[in-house]
Amino acid sequence: MRFASASLFLIFLFSLFSGVQTCRTTEIRKEHLTLVNSSEDIAVFSVSKEVLSSILPHNIYLLNSDFSEPTSIGSILKRVDYRLSILSSEDWTAILEQNILSKLDEMIFESIQKAPSAAYLILIKKDDPLSPLTKILRTSILYIKTLNGEVIIIPDLRQNITFASQYKFDDWSIYSLEKVKTSYKQDLRIKSKGTPMSFYIEKSADKISVYGRVIVHKETELLPKPILLRVPDEEEINTTKSDWQSVPDRIKILDDLRKKQLINEEEYQNKKKQLLDEL
Repeated sequence: MRFASASLFLIFLFSLFSGVQTCRTTEIRKEHLTLVNSSEDIAVFSVSKEVLSSILPHNIYLLNSDFSEPTSIGSILKRVDYRLSILSSEDWTAILEQNILSKLDEMIFESIQKAPSAAYLILIKKDDPLSPLTKILRTSILYIKTLNGEVIIIPDLRQNITFASQYKFDDWSIYSLEKVKTSYKQDLRIKSKGTPMSFYIEKSADKISVYGRVIVHKETELLPKPILLRVPDEEEINTTKSDWQSVPDRIKILDDLRKKQLINEEEYQNKKKQLLDEL
């Protein structure tokens, strides 16, 4: 009897702890993410400015979001492919189907009208063909629009989720935003045809950081030079870093050539600008 009572008491404590944790998770979700639009396979949440400061790279956070102009996230995502198999360099397909892209544009437009926000989190689910009631593939997208362009972050790409029983909307739409990190996975690529678009990179004195899940569209303050249409491998990163670090030395050589009158002032300024653009 004592053993049974002790077991019941432990079960009660576990249930109480789980309930507290669930409430705490719900509070965090309500505080930073608010559901503003949904369908059978898409959920759109507004994201508070406060949470963006803790998850975005600093240079992206500093840009002011602006959803006053019409948006077309579908046309941007249409230019993004993902790799079906890591074993094949040619096995690529569109990240989202055309019918989803069209629906997404409509839902984002409606969301902006309902609840203007600093950013929107989009969850897109697709039933697993073998177990459509208990398994899904979920893609998450954080969408930020600025005055000059857009930033699209894809934290999860076709994430495989299994539920213990037949899932409901509240099951697959639970989400926790995490800090955006660098990624060197070559699982996404950008089609070159169209307006300027690139993976995001950050340069410092000792390294180059590549964000393989962060895509910059038209935003001139964030677009790298040259733009990246695929995530470079380690060897390419080191080469780029070496070239970038040599720019100051090359400017010094350029200055010496000018002093020796081997190039004129106009040639010096033009070449110097080209070198600075590499930074």
